[in-house]
Amino acid sequence: MKIKRKSFVWLSITLNIILILTVIIFVLKYQIEDNFSDQIYYNETVQDSATFFWPSTKKMALSLTFDDAKVSQIDSGIPILDKYNVKATFYVSPDNLGVRLEEWKNAVKKGHEIGNHSTKHPCSINFGFQHIKSLENLSMSEMQDDLTTENQLIRKLLGVQPVSFAYPCGETTVGQGLNTRSYVPIVSSIFESGRLSSVGGYVNPLYSDISQLPSAELDNKTFVQVKELIEEAKATGKWLILSTHNVGDGNNSGYNDLITSKSTLEAVCKYANDPSNGIWIDNVNNITCYIKEKRGEKPFNHLAEYKKPTSSLYSKVWSLYYIWKIRVTHYSYVIKKKLKIS
Repeated sequence: MKIKRKSFVWLSITLNIILILTVIIFVLKYQIEDNFSDQIYYNETVQDSATFFWPSTKKMALSLTFDDAKVSQIDSGIPILDKYNVKATFYVSPDNLGVRLEEWKNAVKKGHEIGNHSTKHPCSINFGFQHIKSLENLSMSEMQDDLTTENQLIRKLLGVQPVSFAYPCGETTVGQGLNTRSYVPIVSSIFESGRLSSVGGYVNPLYSDISQLPSAELDNKTFVQVKELIEEAKATGKWLILSTHNVGDGNNSGYNDLITSKSTLEAVCKYANDPSNGIWIDNVNNITCYIKEKRGEKPFNHLAEYKKPTSSLYSKVWSLYYIWKIRVTHYSYVIKKKLKIS
């Protein structure tokens, strides 16, 4: 009995020692990992401007982006951009493209980038949009078909293959509840970049996910406010993407307050064009390509897993419908314009 008791005591002591050692190991491991995380954050912060070099003497990058193919972008925005030879990115939607189709073709010839913004512009039902068009009622395959359709109609109407995408309303999921899915993988398979909407951040050229690029609002900002964003990006060597919708004087209630004044846009272009300010201003695609090259990433390629024959056929049929609709809108506009002149 005494031997059994001694064995039990030694077994208990051994188990307690093992338990104590296990706890100590886990505590030390946690502290090491925590310190390592701090070190990583510190290194990232220090390296942001130290190891990534923008072209020539540039200290940052700046892109101006416009959503929805608004008429005011043609009438008021592009003339200012062209005046300062600034190349911007326009994420177009088919509903507005037909009114000024020829002008959009000229924008392409002048070096502006045309990006994809979907055909239906689906947003969350929480925004109060039509239930049938809400992201909650779309599947992954339906979202893929929509983006492919938009690509095809842009290619046929404007002669360019979009490689940049802007998430409508800045949202990246379809479905709802347990069925919610991110469609970022689809975007990354079809496009070189994906731009979020007005999340208020900067793009870190070393680490940022190109498929989810943060942007800041240009809508309703003064040049002083925009300059603050630019100087912050310059101080940290970041890429600032500004997003807007309409361009004008703001007295048109139809703009729904999503408007950049012509004076602000011109001031931004003028400031960015001054070599002493160290700003590289260019469209999203050109800056994306530069960043990926510097990071040693391979050139963009469509992933084969999303190239489905059924999806391709569906997109071709719908793209023909949208093209017909856009051309009808365009010819109606041309006829009305000639009647007014005569």
